[in-house]
Amino acid sequence: MWEMPYKISSNGTLTMKRKDMKRMTDAWLLDLYSKTVMSSFIGGSGQLSKSTEKSLILELRSRNLL
Repeated sequence: MWEMPYKISSNGTLTMKRKDMKRMTDAWLLDLYSKTVMSSFIGGSGQLSKSTEKSLILELRSRNLL
């Protein structure tokens, strides 16, 4: 069975390791970014842990997507 590459805490914060992000597609990562980081600027409810947010941004930059 396929294991989810992220964990969601009891308060709803998503946590994911950078090594797992490297296996994900560009579209999946951009979708995660738009539903969490970008939506927080316009009042969205998506939450990432600070370390996951930094890792996501670094991964997107390394792929020249940001």
